[in-house]
Parts: sequence; C-alpha cells; structure tokens
Amino acid sequence: YALFFTLISTMSSVAQQESRTRDNNPKGRSAYIVTTAIPKGFKNPTLVRTDNQIERFALSKRLANTPIPIPDSGLIELVKEVPPKMDIPATKPLYAAVAQIKIPAKIKKALVILIPYPSTNPDSHIEFASVTQDLAEFTGADCMYLNLSNAPILVQLGTTKIELKPASKKIYDSGIIKVPTTPTTRFDYYDEKRKKWKLLGASSVVLNPARREICVFYRDLKYNRIDFLGIICPVNKGSR
Repeated sequence: YALFFTLISTMSSVAQQESRTRDNNPKGRSAYIVTTAIPKGFKNPTLVRTDNQIERFALSKRLANTPIPIPDSGLIELVKEVPPKMDIPATKPLYAAVAQIKIPAKIKKALVILIPYPSTNPDSHIEFASVTQDLAEFTGADCMYLNLSNAPILVQLGTTKIELKPASKKIYDSGIIKVPTTPTTRFDYYDEKRKKWKLLGASSVVLNPARREICVFYRDLKYNRIDFLGIICPVNKGSR
C-alpha cells in the first residue's frame, strides 16, 4: 500500500493550546476526516492538532460531517497525550502523533480516509495510514471506490462497470444530477483459488447532488473474507 501510505512518527509538546468554535463550512482550506475502522483500545473522541492548536474530534466510520481547517503548513495530526520520560521532567502536556496528514498546497478542500496501519517501529505511536482525495475532483453525486484488499474488485453501477486492482481507487463521475437517482449496484471480487468472480454484495445506491458516496473494500482479518464499508461525505452550499 505504499501508493497511498506515508507513515511518520513524532512526539512534541504544545506551547500553546487554543480552543475554537468549529464552522461546518469554514472559509479557506479545509479537510474532512473519516476512518475505515476504530482500532481496539483507541480513545474516541480523539485529539486533532493543527499548528499549535489542539481540540477534541470524534472520528466516524460512516459520515464525514465536520471539516477541519487546514493550516498554512498543510499538516493535520491526530494526537494522544503521553507520559513524560522518566529522565525528562515535563512542564506541559506531551503529545504523540497517531496519524499525520500532509495536505498538498494545491488542494483547497480535501477528504482524508484513515486506515488502521500501526507502525512496526517500536518507538512510533502511529496507528493510522491515510488516503487524501482532492474534493475538486470528487463532487456531488459522484462515487469513489477504494480497494484496500488483495483481490481485484468489479463494481457494476447501473450499466457501468468499474474494475479495481488491489491498492487502487477510482471515481465514478455522475455528471450533473439535479435530483437523486437510485441505480442498482453489484460488487464482485476475483477468487484467485477458483479463478472466477464471486458475488460480494448487491443493492442500490442513492446518487444525491448533496453528497458524495465512498465505498471501501478491505479484507476482514477476523473472518478472513473480503468486505466493504460505505461512507458519506456531504457537499457544502456553493459547491457541486
């Protein structure tokens, strides 16, 4: 998954912490953050750090509904408080990053999907990797398909077929839709042992100009099977 993931660890103290009232439609650059899963033992709501500001933030697996302003540095971190080292007395709380998200300067509005992916470095506190999507390329009524599994996935949306290789993503551009439509959808995965496609699931999806649809495919290690997760990202007023 090197195509998507950047794993970096950091630990620092915060010299100044400021609270702010979050705007659900902030001016300037902003990012929606969702996760494909909440790791066992992970404290949620968590803490998000932008520059020298830390505030509580609730991670969701289903709905990206609270955008975070992107600082000038482009760096957004999820952090947790950690105890000081025995030989280094701390006068301020110490925080370690559990996720680091670097938003490219060209992206004004972003969607960040976190994936539990703990670092193998024993000195690291990182618990998530991330995928960042420019929302200028993913607009209302569009569907994004992200394949985190090790098997090819075939999506049939209405009459359109979309094939996903492992560790890849594709966006279905719905065009201009003024009212919600409900095409049928079918998901298949390729069974390497049997050398054939097998049904994963079938239903219908609502293509709504007021929101974006995300479907994440992954391997459920507990049951050793391919599964999928649906996520919704809203469209703010003034954008398609």
